[in-house]
Amino acid sequence: MACFPIGLMGIIRMYDPEATHPPESRKRSLSSDSQGMLHGGRLYESSLISFPNDSKSTLTGGSSSTVSLDFPVLDNQIQSQDQLLFDPHVHSLEKLEKDMWYLSPTYTFPEVVVEEDGSIRGGTLPALVERLTAYEQLADRAFTQAFLMTFKTFTSVDGLVDALIQRFRIRPPHGMSSIEHKRWALSKQHIVQVRVLNVFKNMVQDGEILETEDLRIIDNIQMFLQGKDVEHLDAAKVLADILQRRHSGEVRTLVSTKSSIPPVPSLPRISKRIKFLAVEPLELARQLTILEAEMFQQIRPNECLNWVRQNNGKNNITLVIQMSNKISEWVVELILSNDDPWKRGQIVKHFIGTADWCRKLTNFSTMFAIVSGLTGPPIRRLQETWGHVSKRSMDQLATCETILDSKKSFSNYRQLMASVVPPCLPFVGVFLTTLKFVQDGNCDELPSGVINFRKRQKLADVIGDIKRWQVYGYNLQRVPQILEFVEESLMRFGNGCSSSDRFWELSLQREPRGGVRLGVEEVELGWGLGKENGLG
Repeated sequence: MACFPIGLMGIIRMYDPEATHPPESRKRSLSSDSQGMLHGGRLYESSLISFPNDSKSTLTGGSSSTVSLDFPVLDNQIQSQDQLLFDPHVHSLEKLEKDMWYLSPTYTFPEVVVEEDGSIRGGTLPALVERLTAYEQLADRAFTQAFLMTFKTFTSVDGLVDALIQRFRIRPPHGMSSIEHKRWALSKQHIVQVRVLNVFKNMVQDGEILETEDLRIIDNIQMFLQGKDVEHLDAAKVLADILQRRHSGEVRTLVSTKSSIPPVPSLPRISKRIKFLAVEPLELARQLTILEAEMFQQIRPNECLNWVRQNNGKNNITLVIQMSNKISEWVVELILSNDDPWKRGQIVKHFIGTADWCRKLTNFSTMFAIVSGLTGPPIRRLQETWGHVSKRSMDQLATCETILDSKKSFSNYRQLMASVVPPCLPFVGVFLTTLKFVQDGNCDELPSGVINFRKRQKLADVIGDIKRWQVYGYNLQRVPQILEFVEESLMRFGNGCSSSDRFWELSLQREPRGGVRLGVEEVELGWGLGKENGLG
């Protein structure tokens, strides 16, 4: 089982629903500045995931900006009495004139539960799919992203595809006149159908929604597109082309790096074998950042959900955790490998400099791993060793430790992350602990038996924060000889055996404590890497 670096679990704050979900963040109100007016006379919310290639109309909002729509809207031939008002606070068309009853939503309470701010608390799968493809308002970006990111926690890929196809083939209500049927087809059916196709488009284009084993579903979608009720739509033709490209292995990439030339690396002196102290702390920090950033970039949303629900198996999350453990153990091993206190002091100073440069690079993952190794009991107790560390280095270490300060619920770390400008490599343990708290602290279903979508929204918000940092990559140059040295050094660790006992014994050998050999049990609680830290 992968564990977190030494002592780092203490810095992780617990999940704060109000901090992650401020009430105003997803609030939608027709009286707010977020409203916009369609040229056809409709009032919509201005949240939309748009696809420029399919755009056919524009939305003009209060800020005089225009947003492309991916579906045709009512034209100016619609009479003023046919204008639609949608109030998300009740998720119904209560303000709709009685003669347009046929445009009402299919699902209401208790099939769908809506909060006062208009966000979805829960619902059945058909009701959530209706919300996902609702015609009354522009697409709710937060809802759409949360749904597509977490739908596997409450249904299967096949189940979602079937529900979407059923939604596409929406049936008109009974009792309409021919004029009412035309209005229904234009005002509701066509918009719903195009939005279903857009959901399929999102699923296929985003390489993080469908896993390799899910790609078989593409055949089902292609068969659906060949239906007579689908093939005539322009959006269906665009989707068919996207499906073909996905079949060929083409996937959108989201990583962005600066186009400027990377900084010139600081190369060590040429020798048969690189020595640790020969690598400048800045360059060591850069190369460690390259290694960890590449691993962090590989974490996928489904891996986060699977990890928090099952907490087993080898994936990119466990690889990142193991990397942090290896760096912490490397720090301890390298310091204790020298019996000369002065040499140990120089190694400590070198690692402090590396951690400080990681901080300046906003690589908090590696910084935490290094500081964790330096401040663990086997190294912290070496008074003679620390006596050879300069005040400047001690000040640098204190700066890094301040970020880890647990006072005021680790406010230093939270405030720092709130102001950081990417690229940044955050400590993944914070995200995983938050996900675990949300998973364990919320039921999968509401008391009424419908899907607890609020829980999925919280999970998606945390994963979305991970994705936010993944978008921006570091602009650093690889130095093969240094990377090879680091990777060879780290290979000695992570074999599944805890090194805490051995490190403590070696620490006592280097600097005996009054000639008395203390048992490992004396410090195990303060330095253990196991389940007592919550994620072992």
